[in-house]
Amino acid sequence: MEQTFEPSYRYALQLHNTKDTLKPYKEAFYLPQGHLYFSAHQLGPLSQRVKHSTLERLDQWEKHTNAGWRLFQWLETEDLVADKLAKILHVNKQDVGFSPTLTVGMHILLSTFYKPQKGRKYIVMLKSEFNSDVIAAESWVEQHGMEPGCLIMVETSDKDPQVAINNILSVIESHKEEISIISMSLVSSHFCHYYDVQRLIEPCKRHDIKIILDFAHSLGSVPINLTELQIDAAVMSTSKFLNSGPGSYGGLYLNPKYRELQSGMRGWFGQDRAILTTQQPGFKPSAESLKRFQISGFDPIKLGQIDASLSYFVEAGIDNVTEKNQGLTRYLMSLLQTLPQVEILNLHSKYCGHVAIRVQGLQQGVTSKQFQQILYDQEKVYCDYAGRYDLIRFGFGALYTSYLDVYALFEKIQKVISQNLHSNPSPKL
Repeated sequence: MEQTFEPSYRYALQLHNTKDTLKPYKEAFYLPQGHLYFSAHQLGPLSQRVKHSTLERLDQWEKHTNAGWRLFQWLETEDLVADKLAKILHVNKQDVGFSPTLTVGMHILLSTFYKPQKGRKYIVMLKSEFNSDVIAAESWVEQHGMEPGCLIMVETSDKDPQVAINNILSVIESHKEEISIISMSLVSSHFCHYYDVQRLIEPCKRHDIKIILDFAHSLGSVPINLTELQIDAAVMSTSKFLNSGPGSYGGLYLNPKYRELQSGMRGWFGQDRAILTTQQPGFKPSAESLKRFQISGFDPIKLGQIDASLSYFVEAGIDNVTEKNQGLTRYLMSLLQTLPQVEILNLHSKYCGHVAIRVQGLQQGVTSKQFQQILYDQEKVYCDYAGRYDLIRFGFGALYTSYLDVYALFEKIQKVISQNLHSNPSPKL
């Protein structure tokens, strides 16, 4: 019989021994010695396969220069990445591709779908949306000569993810004939909410409104099945929960109904590979996956890093990865609920890739910002403080985070709270 939850090392060890089938993968990752790493939502750690791929490609470049494209099939790496990305998104590889960065991918999609001259002048986003997406949308509203008010920013809640969806539905009802695009994150970068975008699918389809999702804080962390979730398009990051490295390429997805759709931003690398180097006049788009949405040549070192990192997820099984991630986040939430000084913002979210908290009721005016700094300086915990909303975030990587790590994090949070419930002076930070 399964042991009832208790905030103890014994229970953490039981979870580690009986629930964690992915724990052998932890040995494949380079983690900061003497620290607990809970910043997967910012940057995933280096793995052995990514390191090997990087060094191998550098060696090929050093010894063979331009011949590397031919001798080591650098060009074919894009097909390997598309195949693996399709597997973890549960789609056909013909509908996925990559972009230089997530934000560039957003620009590509907005240039393709935003056509305000046809009467659909509004882009709808959340006020809490990550700045890079908002800035990209602002630029296309301005580029088309539209008023700033054509970007509708919707109020949300830091505790209830349904507020955002309800408010978007109200905007749809008021402007259904004028909305071009709804663009939002599947998981909030700030509040860590999972948004039930399935509620938007039917009304958007009925009113011909495009849905573009940002998977930056969800891909590799929460369940995503794009065969079931019938959105129009998506952008994604590979550097966070997918561990592909800083500055890694972004991913792109287009619904299969757009297989004949051409990109609003074109470049020579979006052409048919058979004529890529012939410099023929005109643009002949590639018919393979989303290669037609590429703009310029790619770095085979970076793309090799993505391929190497995705191999872990394909091997482990993306469903197993996201299931463990949900287990880790729920376990931490259960532990933190025993601490009255901790407010968990995404406690009632359907899925969680990371956890957002605020601390309160501490003496000497210790703030959430100071609390996070103490966790790092004194307790050697990697996490981050989001100043815009005064909260602390903890991100999990199922391939390298264990239930024992989560319990150790809880003990350190509990320790810092205990130290600051008394009359000792606040640390000077």
